[in-house]
Amino acid sequence: YYYTGLEDAALSEWRGIVDSGRATSHLLNLIETLEVRRGLGAERSGPERYVQTVEIRGRTPEQTMFRGPVAVKPRSDGGFYLVSYSTHEIHVFDVNGVIRSTLRGGLEGFDRPYDLVEAPDGTLYVSEFGANRVARVTPSGSKTATFGGRGISDGNLLGPQYLAIDDNGAVYVS
Repeated sequence: YYYTGLEDAALSEWRGIVDSGRATSHLLNLIETLEVRRGLGAERSGPERYVQTVEIRGRTPEQTMFRGPVAVKPRSDGGFYLVSYSTHEIHVFDVNGVIRSTLRGGLEGFDRPYDLVEAPDGTLYVSEFGANRVARVTPSGSKTATFGGRGISDGNLLGPQYLAIDDNGAVYVS
């Protein structure tokens, strides 16, 4: 039925197999795929399925690794960045959830980092909410430039938060 375009008939037969307890995981996947493709609006989203792979605690009784996490961004190697607003740091985690390095913004440090975006060449841009600026940062965590400053005129910022970068390398700040 399915291959001839009679989807309702195929679903009816397949549900009969499911009800009899003889369904394979392949058949269940076909049913779910067909139902999602046929739906419109809310029913199109299908059931949400998440699998928790790791839980990272910022504090233990012995140590505080981070406080006030405000952004988590994926890395191309499967790891991720975690921006810690309260400790003024960015942690670089590996794919297993282990901190591999901590970026502190070089000599001047970060002032309430809020978000980051990674350019294709590995350069990071970090919004510093407390300093009203955006910092350009090397992958090792040293600032190479900043732009912005407190104010409402062209080029100034007030509490920059979220960042995005386009294909041409232009950085957008909210």
